[in-house]
Amino acid sequence: MTQQNKQPEKKSNLPKLTELKRILNGYPQLIIDLGIDPPDWEIIPEEHRLLIRKHSKRLKDRGSYLKEKLDIILLKNDPTANLEWFQLTGVLAAVLPELQNTVELSDENERRHKHVWGHTKKVVAQSTGEILVRYAALFHDIGKVKTRKFTDEGKVTFYGHDLVGARQFRKISKKLNLEPEFLEKIIILIRYHLRPGQYETSWTDSAVRRLVSDVGGEKLVKELLKLARADITTKYDYKRKRAIEQINKLEKRISKIIELDSRQPPFPKGLGNAIMEKYELEPGPVIGKYIKWLHQEIENGVIEVGQDYAYYLEHIDNSSPWQ
Repeated sequence: MTQQNKQPEKKSNLPKLTELKRILNGYPQLIIDLGIDPPDWEIIPEEHRLLIRKHSKRLKDRGSYLKEKLDIILLKNDPTANLEWFQLTGVLAAVLPELQNTVELSDENERRHKHVWGHTKKVVAQSTGEILVRYAALFHDIGKVKTRKFTDEGKVTFYGHDLVGARQFRKISKKLNLEPEFLEKIIILIRYHLRPGQYETSWTDSAVRRLVSDVGGEKLVKELLKLARADITTKYDYKRKRAIEQINKLEKRISKIIELDSRQPPFPKGLGNAIMEKYELEPGPVIGKYIKWLHQEIENGVIEVGQDYAYYLEHIDNSSPWQ
């Protein structure tokens, strides 16, 4: 190659080592700040890398500060490079070891499952730019570290990683100082992130209503479906297409049921009178208590709407806490 065609050598724009050492001694948060627009780790001199990793250990109690930057980073079109900066520099290991543990899980020899950290970054990038879904995407698989098991046939399982991950995130949230309402929504999305992918058209309307009820209503279930779509990272187009089609079918089914429920009276006219007659009750608050309980059973997906008297009276006989 001639001198004329030689590509210019890339150089790190970080300060000289002595200056960087001086800055980090007084302000280790610079490592987090750099994550907003991260330098190319590959061209940073080794002595600079060692210094950065050394000072990252001092960031253990800076979760709130990291959260401020994550709020910015997770709204970027593709925050992959930003997240990778936090991993390579040691910020994750210091502040969010639960995420760092997913990196180490992926780096084991003879792995028989997808790289958890690589998968996580891809899910974040594929998810919508809404901050709630992005946070849930970042932490949705942390439970895999504690739940991974290998069968005798050599297959890998992560049974219960959704539940474990939701519990772990509640503890993590204290480090990030998340607002309670925001935190609870993220926990719900982590807890139920597998459910949309399990949908089959054979699900009953009650099962669909139960999903909506478990998640906390129509608005949050839509965010769950966004996370579920982003969680599809298979390299096979036909698998990806099939999985997304199923989630789209579930979304249409949910909308249809919610619309139907809003138009259709939940109970036949005169159910209150039927309850009074069967159980020899006088008019009063106790009848309202029965009706309210039946409404909750519908919302929980236990019983159907629009049935006859006998259906609801039988359910009261079998399941009511007052019988």
